[in-house]
Amino acid sequence: MNVNHTSVMWKKPEYVMAFAMFGFSGIAMFLGITSSVGGDALLLIRFSPLIAAGIFVTIVNLANGAIVRPPGLLLFGVFVPMGAFAIVEHSFVMPLMSLAILGPAIVVPRLGYSTEPLYTGLRDAVRVTLIVLSLYIMILPGQVIGPCRGDKCSIWGLSIGAFGSGNAFGVYLAFVAGISIILARNAITAALSTIASAALVDATSGRSAMIAWAVTVLAAHTWRLTRSSKKSHAVKVTGIGAAALVTVVGTYPWRPDDFTGRANLWIVAKEQFLSSPLFGYGPSFWVRQERTSYVDSNYATHNLLWELLISSGFVGTALLTMSVLWLIRSSHPEVQGLTVVLTTAWLASSTLEVTAAPGRLYLLPGVLLLIFVQGQSRTHKTGGSSDFHESGALISRADAESWSMLGGWAPTRPGSGAFKGGELLTRKLGDGSRGCGVFRVFR
Repeated sequence: MNVNHTSVMWKKPEYVMAFAMFGFSGIAMFLGITSSVGGDALLLIRFSPLIAAGIFVTIVNLANGAIVRPPGLLLFGVFVPMGAFAIVEHSFVMPLMSLAILGPAIVVPRLGYSTEPLYTGLRDAVRVTLIVLSLYIMILPGQVIGPCRGDKCSIWGLSIGAFGSGNAFGVYLAFVAGISIILARNAITAALSTIASAALVDATSGRSAMIAWAVTVLAAHTWRLTRSSKKSHAVKVTGIGAAALVTVVGTYPWRPDDFTGRANLWIVAKEQFLSSPLFGYGPSFWVRQERTSYVDSNYATHNLLWELLISSGFVGTALLTMSVLWLIRSSHPEVQGLTVVLTTAWLASSTLEVTAAPGRLYLLPGVLLLIFVQGQSRTHKTGGSSDFHESGALISRADAESWSMLGGWAPTRPGSGAFKGGELLTRKLGDGSRGCGVFRVFR
C-alpha cells in the first residue's frame, strides 16, 4: 500500500465509496458479522459503512452542483414501483437502505467521478481485507480450516470451515480477483492474482463462486489483452455471454433438485411472476414468504433474472436493463471496457446467487454502485503514457482539450517535474479556491 498516495486520496468521495464497497464488507464476512442473514437490523450493521458512504457522497455531489444522467434516471425509475409496495406493506427500511447506497449512481458530479481515488480505494480495500484474512487464519487456524461439506468441498479435500458453509465470501473473492487483475501493474502480477484467487475461491465456496470467478477472470484478462486498441468488442462478448448465462440457467426446465434445490426456487418464482408480471411483488415479498418444503425462501431467488422479475416485474427489469445498457453505451471509450468487465462479473456472480440489485441489500450491494460510478467516470489509463493528467490520473488528449475550453479555467505554470514547459489549467471554484486541473504538455 502506498501510504503517501493513500494519505492524499482517502479524503476523496470516490476513495470512501470504494473502501466501503470492498473493504468493510469483505472484513465483515469472515469476522462473524455476516455469518447468517436474518432481518433488516443485521444487514444494517453489516452494510452501515456503505450506506453512510452513499449518503455522504450524494450530499457532496448535490452541494457541488450534481446532475442526473439518463442511466441514473432509469435506475431511479426502478425504485418508483418499489416505493409503492413499501407504502402498502409499511416496509421502508430495506428499499431506503438500497436507495442510499445507490444514491451516488443516480446523482453524479457534473464532470464525472475521478477514477484515480476510486482505483486507489479498491486496491487498498483488497489489500486490507486479505491482510486481515491472513492474520485470522494464522491466529485461529483450528476455527478456520475444516473438512469438506457437501458441494462446498475444495479439490484438495479441505475448505475454510465456517466460510465453506456458503458462497458469500467466495463471490467476494471472485470480484477481488477481477479487481486485482485489472489493477495489476504487469502480466506476471496478473497471473499470480489469477492463481492465488483460484485457490482461495475454491477453498471457500462451491460452484456458484467458481462460475463467478471463471467468467470474471476471463473478462478481466480479455480487457488486459485488448485495452491498447481502445476497442471493447471482445470484452462485450464476455458480457453478452454472462447475460445469456443468467437467463438460460434461470429459465431452463431443470429438475427441482438441481443446483442443490435452486431450480425449485426458480420454478416457484416463475409461477409467482406469471401471476403479477408487470410490477412484481416488491423487494421484500420473497424473503417474507413462509419457508416450507415447497419453497425455501431465504435471502433471494438465487438468480438475478428471477429476483428482478419478482421484486419489480417486467417494468423494473426493463428499466434496469436499459439503464445498464445506456450506461455502457454513453461511457467514455477508455472506461467503457472496465464498465463492461464489472457488469460481466455482476451478471456471472448472480447466476446462482444474487450479489446486487435495487430494492434490497444482497451479498455485495456495492457492486452495482461500482458499475455506475465506473461508467460515469472521467477517463483513466492504468499504464502507458499520455499527454494529459487530471489530478495525477492519465486522461485522453480529446478530453483535456475540451476541458480546457470550459469557462472559468485559469492557466498557471507548474513549477517542476514532468510538466515543465506545460500549462496547468485549474478551475476557480465558488469559494475562491481552485479545483484539480488538467496538465497540458506542449510537444
